[in-house]
Amino acid sequence: MTLNDDAGSADQFHPTLSVEPNGVGGDKVTVTFYDRRDDPANCQANVYATQSTDGGATWAANVKQTSAASDFDGNRNGPGDYSSSAPFSSAVWPFFCDHRSTNPETSTAGAFEIYTVDVH
Repeated sequence: MTLNDDAGSADQFHPTLSVEPNGVGGDKVTVTFYDRRDDPANCQANVYATQSTDGGATWAANVKQTSAASDFDGNRNGPGDYSSSAPFSSAVWPFFCDHRSTNPETSTAGAFEIYTVDVH
């Protein structure tokens, strides 16, 4: 099953999965993943999410979760090692690595920060 709705040939990688009971219609399933669709050079990645409210029978359109892309190429640390997601109340909280170059502490030496956003 393909969940990304990118018609191009960009890379998508390191998905996370969370499942939350949703009652009569089926479980709410959320998948987040790194996606390079916004970079023609296929290097910079954003985090996207998609959700199903019927146990995975149908899926919503992909929604970008990050406000800036990250470039993990050549990074000796594995950003996927630090990715996860957790349902809480009516939202899902994905945790992901961010390597944007605006933070001088994380733009060198392969370092990055851990970020989260709420997905409704």
